[in-house]
Amino acid sequence: MNNNIKKTFWVLFAMFAALIIYLGYFTVVRAPEIVNNPYNLRLSAKEASIKRGNIEDINGVVIAESTLNDEGSYERVYNYPRMYCHITGYTSSGKTAVESAYNAELLTLHNETLQRFLYILTNKVFKKGEFSLTGLNPFETEVYAVGDLPYTDFDDFYDDTASGSALDISDEKEETSEETTEEITEETTDSEIDAEIKDIYNNLENNPNASLDSIVSDGYHSENDLFAPLKNGYVLKGNSIVLSVDHRIQEKAFELLGEKKGSIIVSEVNTGKIKAMVSYPNYNPETVAENWEYLTTDEENTPLLNRASQGLYPPGSVFKIAVAQLLIDTNQEDMTFYCEGTNHFGNKVLRCYNANVHGSVDLTSAFSKSCNGYFAQASLNLGTSRLLTQALSLGFNSDNGFALEHSASIFSLTEDSDNSELIDTAIGQGKTMVTPLDINMITAAVANGGTMYTPQIAEGIKSPSGSMIKVFSPEARGTVMSEETSAKIRELMRSVVTSGTATAAASDQISIAGKTGTAENGTDSDHIWFTCFAPYDSPKYAVTVMLEYAGSGSRAVPMARELLEYINTLE
Repeated sequence: MNNNIKKTFWVLFAMFAALIIYLGYFTVVRAPEIVNNPYNLRLSAKEASIKRGNIEDINGVVIAESTLNDEGSYERVYNYPRMYCHITGYTSSGKTAVESAYNAELLTLHNETLQRFLYILTNKVFKKGEFSLTGLNPFETEVYAVGDLPYTDFDDFYDDTASGSALDISDEKEETSEETTEEITEETTDSEIDAEIKDIYNNLENNPNASLDSIVSDGYHSENDLFAPLKNGYVLKGNSIVLSVDHRIQEKAFELLGEKKGSIIVSEVNTGKIKAMVSYPNYNPETVAENWEYLTTDEENTPLLNRASQGLYPPGSVFKIAVAQLLIDTNQEDMTFYCEGTNHFGNKVLRCYNANVHGSVDLTSAFSKSCNGYFAQASLNLGTSRLLTQALSLGFNSDNGFALEHSASIFSLTEDSDNSELIDTAIGQGKTMVTPLDINMITAAVANGGTMYTPQIAEGIKSPSGSMIKVFSPEARGTVMSEETSAKIRELMRSVVTSGTATAAASDQISIAGKTGTAENGTDSDHIWFTCFAPYDSPKYAVTVMLEYAGSGSRAVPMARELLEYINTLE
């Protein structure tokens, strides 16, 4: 009998433990995903009563905002629609990009008690000389005469307010994104909020026939736009998302890319913060609903695709950065090779670009001239296993942690791959596919001494009053190469600009180091890459330009140079 009771107890205990673990998983691990899910009805209900927060650049330029239309409801307005469409995303026909990733933050009320009190005060109390405080729920419509407050004193009122029932405030805390954050302490304290609400309440109680302007002191109007203009009815306002993007750099990148298929990314090498990200073809986020069929069926242009973070392409010769690192780390950087332009490796025939004969080359000259023969022989010396390990260490076949929609770069080489596939992979062809964002991350790691950062699109969260209430901290993913190795690769990339395939990047305004890439794609027009960093002696920015089907004569290199020269003028 006792054994049966014990067995029953342990079965029930295991069931409860499993339930607790299951609930904990959803409330801790998957909470941000669930909160931001477009099918979350709580967020949909919030949108009906809260003005969605702005999306702004790092300097306060408003990229997206909600404005009141003629029907009395809010509609999303994008001030630079095509320039930022792949960053902001859209809010019709679902949500994407920042509008989706930070949906909960854009609908979160900072100082919620105060905001809901002001909403009631200005939309119910002073609505046509009537006073509405039915349970102090802002969605109730029953009204009272002015001065007929359903509370005996402020303490009675505020006790109800603080409990959450008076202002329909949930005890649940809003979830924020998974990014590392720092709290900013310079914000309104609870005691200050209490004092402000009490002052308004007492003025109202003592002067039941007073105007709203006399109830709300001038200090509230001048100190904080949270309180102005109250006389037109206070609007519940969500927080704003501040991007890491600099509008000036974004605008220049957008201008340079123009209507060329491809993308441009600019990031800070020491933080992973995205300063610009443009992709073409683009679209207008304000007209997504009416153009939905075209946007989702145009397979040739795929305008909804963010080519910077979602586009997958053969890396071409930019992959030689990874092979060069492996040669250095395995003490094979002294390797030499005689290039005949058309080189034979068993049954495989491999040509350098335009069948150029490079003659005797070492790592530096082979890298600067992008000699395919040299890196093909290097791959045979290194072997499949080492190259596979190297690619995985640089983030291939794994999620890069970017907050917006993105693809994982694909590295298909296996232990069973033959030499032909190994050679193709080493020169950036074969089955390897990468995103421009991942190439930019690798470039930044080379520039900063070997640390790879998670790409960051949001700087932080700003309250409706304009104060920063959260700042997202840079997140290091790990060290992918030593300082010594990265210094040698930086020298190699500088040689590409001074005497190699990217002399068009040479500038008398800023020293640039980079790597070009020409990627075959089954058509007569190759994809063109240029990834670089600057200044060479003290790197600050990594720039990656990728142009689809651009072929020879591409402007990828001079575009990057012009962009970096422009950024240099902003310093």
